[in-house]
Amino acid sequence: MHSSLWQIGSSMVLALPPTSPPPAVCCPVVELRQYALHPGRREALIALFDREFVETQEATGMRVIAQFRDIDRPDVFTWLRGFPDLASRAASLGAFYGGGVWAAHRDAANATMVSSDNVRLLRPARPGSGFEPGERPGPGATAPGLIVATIYTLTAPAARGFTETFERVIVPELAASGVRPFAAFETEPAPNNFPRLPVREGEHAFVWFVRFADAGEYDRWKARLDGSPGWREAVGPVLEKAFRAPVEVWRLVPTARSRSLGLPQAVQQRDGQHDFDFEIGTWTTRLRRLVRPLTGSTTWVEYAGTTVVRKVWNGRANLVELEVDGPAGHLEGLSLRLYNPEARQWSLNFSNSSGGTLSPPAIGEFRNGRGEFFSQETLNGRAILVRFVISDITPTSARFEQSFSADGGKTWEVNWIATDTRVKAEPDR
Repeated sequence: MHSSLWQIGSSMVLALPPTSPPPAVCCPVVELRQYALHPGRREALIALFDREFVETQEATGMRVIAQFRDIDRPDVFTWLRGFPDLASRAASLGAFYGGGVWAAHRDAANATMVSSDNVRLLRPARPGSGFEPGERPGPGATAPGLIVATIYTLTAPAARGFTETFERVIVPELAASGVRPFAAFETEPAPNNFPRLPVREGEHAFVWFVRFADAGEYDRWKARLDGSPGWREAVGPVLEKAFRAPVEVWRLVPTARSRSLGLPQAVQQRDGQHDFDFEIGTWTTRLRRLVRPLTGSTTWVEYAGTTVVRKVWNGRANLVELEVDGPAGHLEGLSLRLYNPEARQWSLNFSNSSGGTLSPPAIGEFRNGRGEFFSQETLNGRAILVRFVISDITPTSARFEQSFSADGGKTWEVNWIATDTRVKAEPDR
């Protein structure tokens, strides 16, 4: 088993889309709409919108994706709608705004608004990074959670290739802090083909979305991120050069009739508490370790020994003991893995007998039979990213690999490879 700073530390989280083919997601064209309202009129607009403007818009071929209250601005209403393409956008908007429902209720809707032109026309940043809307709650129910939209307004040079920068530099740091973007968009460059409704033009936006259980969970995560040296040192300089305007962060709570948003439904419902059940038991371990990571060294040492994995809390945690010997000496390692049922992610907490302390937890999950975990740690006085991967899993074998990056995830150097072969099955303890 295995590492993250067994010689020094390790962790995981998902980058934008999964490694399998991207899921079929909603809406290649998306409008992110934010209305400024007269004081005290938001609830009146939400009631009108949810009653009159949901099914009637969707009847024209568009998708009402989600509606929100902004918890930091009581006189703001935010919502999302999507379209299969630009041509259908023009047709659907023409049908709705030229129809009887809008004619009957537009005066009441407009009376709540100060302005309605803060609208971004977006497209998924790349295939698979759009929304997968869930079901709309029934009467009396609510869509749970807090959706946080972060909006970067970029210079034109930065906009070119920013998706790659986001995934290579920013996502690993977010992963190390314990969150995963579930969708990301960029400005749709085509002209607005329904000029009756203005959109923000002449700017380049990149918008990413994450989900939290509530505002408290968001506040705790934000404190971790702000305190991360990697976020300041690896991400900060990249963003400073890219921004044309200050970052916008919208904290949004779904209205009663909003669809749920997040990962594809199959992923949303997946319970990962038994992800490590395959490893319970005793294993023969063959280990290769790079002696001096991130120094240009190519000297590896080899070890052989055993790994014992014990189930705790019926699979929601497990304890791993590693003991190996080789020409370079004797290694003893311990890992406590804990499952977070809210985040549906694992934290991997490593220690070795020579240090006697736990490394920063590696956060991540399994997708398509592969586990990936990321953390932010320190090596020889400098901040690094750590990636820990569990792969090639069969009933009798598995591979564990650790890599370090000193350049914010641009390049990775493998420094720990362990291959385990099952010795025998053991009863759960």
